[in-house]
Amino acid sequence: MGGIALFVLIAVVALAVAGLSAYWNHKRGQALAAFAAGHGWSYIDEAPGFESRWDGDPFGNGDHRRTNNALRGPYEGFDMIAFEYSYQTHTQTKNGRSTQTHSFSVVALLTQTRLPGLSVSPEGGISRMFGKLFNTDIQLESEEFNRAFTVTSDDRKLASAILHPRTMEGLLAYRDVDWDIRGGDFVSVDGGNLDPAEITRRCDAMLVALRGVPDFVWEDLGGRPASLPPEVQA
Repeated sequence: MGGIALFVLIAVVALAVAGLSAYWNHKRGQALAAFAAGHGWSYIDEAPGFESRWDGDPFGNGDHRRTNNALRGPYEGFDMIAFEYSYQTHTQTKNGRSTQTHSFSVVALLTQTRLPGLSVSPEGGISRMFGKLFNTDIQLESEEFNRAFTVTSDDRKLASAILHPRTMEGLLAYRDVDWDIRGGDFVSVDGGNLDPAEITRRCDAMLVALRGVPDFVWEDLGGRPASLPPEVQA
């Protein structure tokens, strides 16, 4: 009888936790929808296709990949999307299989340029050590920028051209923002849930880099993209 009572208690607690989680997820969705409406964006919940749009971490890992709490709309003339992304990994244990869910927030400007891959991330002690050890951290003209960020790209010359002194100075105002150029889009990935207050800030950091791309870089890539609004082309 004691075993049955314990089983019932565990089941009740599990249902209560699931119900509370569903309630808070619903409330978060309502808050994000209100935030989106306030900026003239749409709250579209899921973002079909974006779980496989870009290569590199965290995309392509694990299984049960999904997007949710997605917001989409214009930002400074660009098509912006922000959403939560998750996937699961599984570990075999003595008691069976353990499942872990990995959650991220994604903010992207869908610029669809021809710019090659470039990654700029806040530099920590470990990343700095490994970057120097394996010569993957590109060193630029600004030592302050080098201390603040880890920069990686297959094209070091192009990375240096994009991250010129004026752009590096502007990016120092966003020392905690990760961003990449993936498939021609500007993408910012962070751990955890989507923070509405950080969406525009992450977009602003990426805009500093995008608007600072020199004319000669665009010319080498076949010209400025027609999708860029006039204020960027000026």
